[in-house]
Amino acid sequence: MSQVSYREIEGMPDEAVFEDLGRLSFVMFAPPGSDNPSHERHAESFRVGLRGRPWIFTVLAYDAEQLVGFKIGRSEDPREFESWRGGVLESHRRQGIARELAQRQEAWCRTQSFRVICTQTDPDNTAMLMLNLAQGFIISGTDLKRAEKLRVHLVKTLG
Repeated sequence: MSQVSYREIEGMPDEAVFEDLGRLSFVMFAPPGSDNPSHERHAESFRVGLRGRPWIFTVLAYDAEQLVGFKIGRSEDPREFESWRGGVLESHRRQGIARELAQRQEAWCRTQSFRVICTQTDPDNTAMLMLNLAQGFIISGTDLKRAEKLRVHLVKTLG
């Protein structure tokens, strides 16, 4: 097993990080059969989603120089932090990387005096649901994303 290192970024990431996130996100989340190898759309979605947020925290996981996982959170409310996006390359799963990313994010949230961390996921993302529940999150509700896809909302009180 390789040695994974972590990098934490408080505030808006730089363009190199957005590019790396775009590439990794494309690999992990592009629909099967996507012909366009461009990662720029993914990088832009990160830029747009973080723009104007006063609290942003990113944790990156590297295997040597390769980005293999990430967790990004954001907030406009000094009480509630949204664990917004994250993932680990399939080749690097089941090594504790996602747990480490989540623990680092939570530790940062505590230093910033957030009271709550919230997140959401698809109901069929069993690994993410199990990780969140094991980390002390509780299911707080569901909704239909764009009136077609069910999303599960989870919340954890920091005390």
